Amino acid sequence: MATSDFTIGACRLGNRNRPNFMIKTPNPGASFNTISPVSLRVKLEMVNQEGIKVISECFVRPEHEVPAAKNPFYLGPVDLAFLSLDPIQKGLLFPFDTGCSRPQISSLVESLKRSLALALVHFYPLAGRFETTKYEDEHASWIFLDCAKGPGARLIHASYVDLSLSDILSSTDVHPAVRSFFDLGERIVNYDGHTKALLSIQVTELLDGVFIGFTMNHSVVDGTSFIHFVSSLSEIFRSDPQGRESPVKI
Repeated sequence: MATSDFTIGACRLGNRNRPNFMIKTPNPGASFNTISPVSLRVKLEMVNQEGIKVISECFVRPEHEVPAAKNPFYLGPVDLAFLSLDPIQKGLLFPFDTGCSRPQISSLVESLKRSLALALVHFYPLAGRFETTKYEDEHASWIFLDCAKGPGARLIHASYVDLSLSDILSSTDVHPAVRSFFDLGERIVNYDGHTKALLSIQVTELLDGVFIGFTMNHSVVDGTSFIHFVSSLSEIFRSDPQGRESPVKI
């Protein structure tokens, strides 16, 4: 594997060196559209009215420093084309074991937090943010991924205890509440990775189950990388460093 290719997790990312292409803008003031703080606040209020409740939120960085994370990853032409599009969002729905008492989801979230820190050692670009270098005289910009920028990946613990699995599964169309299971329903595009987490995981408690929603920046990962990350995180979660099975059951 060439050292200039990041293929472990974010396989969209290409050469770390200075690229031979730039984003040309019609004028120095041109930019991508992003959601305003006022619009975001209105949308969050709508989410809260739907019944979602935030229990905790934190940001997670790799368990230990990764030397390669000091190198920038420049976006390729295809990655740049995805900046104005939506991120990838997929989720996992788990029913509670009816033969046991309701599990402590807070314990699950803590275990997931530790597992995420370990997974990010291998998928360290997902803990970074985008950075843009502008060249005003050329009306051009270079966008790259700074793996050391920002607080890390986002981990949210929320609840929607008035909603059951049957409410979600019996609906002909996607239940309106499902939108709030991903990044609390916040509307973002991939370009927002300059200030927003490239990876967000939300654990939402339901009446009789739990939903784990993954939001990942589509300019950084593709569908194959997405599944590879979730599979790797699941494998780490199921076993602690001593190889014992995780005590958290759902």
